[in-house]
Amino acid sequence: MTICDRVNNKKGIVKESRGPVIDRENELKLANGLRVMEKYGFGLTSKETLDLVAVHVSENNYKTPFKNNRPGYDWFAAFKKRHNLSLKRLQAVEMSRKVACDPFIVNEYFDTLDGVLSELNLKGRPDKIWNLDESSFGKDSERTKVVGARGCTSTRTIASSEKDNVTILFTVNEIGDKLPPLIIHRGKNTWDQWLSDKKKTDY
Repeated sequence: MTICDRVNNKKGIVKESRGPVIDRENELKLANGLRVMEKYGFGLTSKETLDLVAVHVSENNYKTPFKNNRPGYDWFAAFKKRHNLSLKRLQAVEMSRKVACDPFIVNEYFDTLDGVLSELNLKGRPDKIWNLDESSFGKDSERTKVVGARGCTSTRTIASSEKDNVTILFTVNEIGDKLPPLIIHRGKNTWDQWLSDKKKTDY
């Protein structure tokens, strides 16, 4: 509608909006599937998502205005908005951690765990089931800052080319009982001040 049409109170032609290409039920399935895949580390890119939609449209003989039944990025933008989705940058993780998130591997693990608990007669005995994990803390002197004159380097510490780490092992059972942490550090000797006189504090 032009300005003249507005001044002369002429009504413009209202075009009907294009209906959804994929029914709402299948759109919800697609959106939920994308969330699950992203959660377990197998997220799809926008291109892979559009290719997947194209396959679905072709296999179900939908009538679409898309070229070669493949929607464009305008449809993808609207799809993201409808289902509260967004594009995210990938975060690098170790291969072992990524594989461990595979739902098939997770389910297999719990099936195996159930069998082991039955074999050892540990079901219903949470005080006998312990879990442990270790964390490594690096002793990186480069992260420490000291006060000094501007433009001069500081050589307060002497360090080798290798970076030392202290590893701490934490252990807890299902009812919340905790074992004293196991601390593994580099060195042949241990200072008496590092040890505790309390009982049950050594392995």
